[in-house]
Amino acid sequence: MPVVTPNIARGRRLLLTLFVLACLAVLVGLLAWGWVLLDDQVTEALGE
Repeated sequence: MPVVTPNIARGRRLLLTLFVLACLAVLVGLLAWGWVLLDDQVTEALGE
């Protein structure tokens, strides 16, 4: 087992937090994009 100093553990926790935040940001972006596309299609369908 390698010796893990608190500093390295903190760095790993920070990287993990940043990774999770990045994943959430991508998910929110995809949801917003999908919502806009779906809204566009619904508007077109109702407009016809």
